[in-house]
Amino acid sequence: HVVPPLIKAALAEGAEMLEADGQREAKEGYELFAVHLRGVGKKQVAINTAMIDAKAEACHCLGEYAKNLPNSFQPYVQASAQAMIKCLQYIMTPRVRSPAAQCVAFLVNCANQRGPNAGFEVFKFTLPHMLKALTVEDEPDHLTVILEALSDAVDYLKSGMPTEFICKINEVLRFALTESLRRRAEYIARLQDQIDDAEQAEIEQYVSLENEMIGMMVAVIKSCAHNAKGSYIEDFHKQLFPLFSEFLAEKASPPLQTSGICCMCDVIESLPRHPINQQYAKQFITLTMQRSNHASVDVKQSAVYGVGVCAEALTNAGFAPYCRDALNVLSTVITKGDFKDEGAPVRDNAISSVAKIAEVMGGDVARSVLPRWLQWLPCVDDPMEAKVVHRKFCQFLEAKGDQGNNPLYGENLRNLPKIFSIICRVLPDTDLREDATKEHMINIIKYLAQNLGAQRMRGVLQQLDAEEQKVIQSVLS
Repeated sequence: HVVPPLIKAALAEGAEMLEADGQREAKEGYELFAVHLRGVGKKQVAINTAMIDAKAEACHCLGEYAKNLPNSFQPYVQASAQAMIKCLQYIMTPRVRSPAAQCVAFLVNCANQRGPNAGFEVFKFTLPHMLKALTVEDEPDHLTVILEALSDAVDYLKSGMPTEFICKINEVLRFALTESLRRRAEYIARLQDQIDDAEQAEIEQYVSLENEMIGMMVAVIKSCAHNAKGSYIEDFHKQLFPLFSEFLAEKASPPLQTSGICCMCDVIESLPRHPINQQYAKQFITLTMQRSNHASVDVKQSAVYGVGVCAEALTNAGFAPYCRDALNVLSTVITKGDFKDEGAPVRDNAISSVAKIAEVMGGDVARSVLPRWLQWLPCVDDPMEAKVVHRKFCQFLEAKGDQGNNPLYGENLRNLPKIFSIICRVLPDTDLREDATKEHMINIIKYLAQNLGAQRMRGVLQQLDAEEQKVIQSVLS
């Protein structure tokens, strides 16, 4: 009984354009505004703000029902999708278009409950209108919301997108990015004029919003690349790479450099062996090493992450010429970086890239690198990379062969106290490890306790602090 009235409220009209400016009085409950409507021009409109608020809230509520009650919401998916199309087309205010876009993403996921084809059909039905909304919008904060919704919708798909969808999405992204860069250039030019502090602060806020919007565009590219793999990479190379490659230039602003590096990392990671991505990685590795010393924390973090991405893409033989320099760069970042709170994740990303290099190169490189790498753990400042690092930590510990030949354990198993200390810090903290990593860590403790013998195990435990000993004992008991 709740959903049908919400659909009706979402479809209710709360505004109208007036034919001649200033020649009509607003109806009761309406107010007159002079607004610029993209694609229409400057118009006088009569708006019932209460109805507009109710319309926006209805879109939001429908999305929440689809998100949180997917099974119960099934009978209303199609009607809600049709209503959201109307709201995405609503030119009067982005306050309606933004929650409508968010609702569409939840509807795709909700429809997946009936099978992957059902979710795809909702996506297919709504995509043209999501893309149209991106061409209508010119306020970066609202563009960011719609882009995030598009990224989520693609992530929810259970099957790959056809080439037709990929081309249309990239075409709209290219348009939105070009428009953003145009607006950004206008803002930067205004900053060169003599303006007061208030106007300068306002312009800097606009530039910040544009940067955030471009960052969300990268999220859409990541979602599409991981969904469509090779067919996306080829179209990205044709339509979007010429724009994003400009962000990689040293003269680009730090936020644009960060977006450019993150974009390339996401595309390369989606299908590392693709010929285009192999070419990207060969060109990208030197740049990532250079930018790992950048003054901007964000550029530095994305660059050290990119070193690991290139290592995994180029594999052993391809990465070998860069291996020594890359490890030196990452080691310098890890050991000599002056990390304040906002820069601490840089270190975790660098540690993660060292692990990737050790895994890719193996052999003498792994034997040389891993004992030192162990001393940098645990990672606690970037939860996403911490989970990657601690998963690899377990993989290295569980590598085939006895402990005596495993470089992580050290000569005569001298690194056991450090290994246990890392496990004790990570095991109770769900932010730092995946569920599977928890099981691996428990198995490692039990295996070592069983094979070390009681006396050796007691000797190791005595080198841990009281809290760490409690963690080990709780596992063994």
